[in-house]
Amino acid sequence: YAQDVMSIDDLLAFAQGARFAIETNAMVTVDAALAERTGLPLGTEWLAASGYRRIDDATAPVCRTEYYINRTFAAVGRLLHRHTGPIFPLLEDMFGVSVVEVHQEISAVVLDAELAGRLEIDAGSVGLQLQRTYTTSDGEIAQVTVNTHPASRFRHAMTMRRVRDTR
Repeated sequence: YAQDVMSIDDLLAFAQGARFAIETNAMVTVDAALAERTGLPLGTEWLAASGYRRIDDATAPVCRTEYYINRTFAAVGRLLHRHTGPIFPLLEDMFGVSVVEVHQEISAVVLDAELAGRLEIDAGSVGLQLQRTYTTSDGEIAQVTVNTHPASRFRHAMTMRRVRDTR
């Protein structure tokens, strides 16, 4: 699996390329472990939706995806089972907000037996975890996503260009 993303609009194309099958969709209170993993404030409530992304039914899942959606926007939860594509444009449409920044961090993780089994890879294999924090023009975190990919099936590419000095 290859992902070439350079802008927020490119995230739209990525999410359109794989089907997300939701397995859980419920409000959660952020405990210490979730706060540590996601940076969400301890004790706050978020809509948590998680499942697996697939290109088609014949291949192993691309990744496990976890969405943590700000309680302010939790009403979107009732639409998620029917929705295809990324969630943040749905938040923008439903609530009149604008996502202006997406911060991404990529880290290596060891896949436990349960997650490895679901991703159809050996337990103890290395995975890559992409965490994205979506911020609105008001400075509010709209959602945090955590995508966990088997490292052997993921490639991240980025092109940098020199910006000319305009002084």
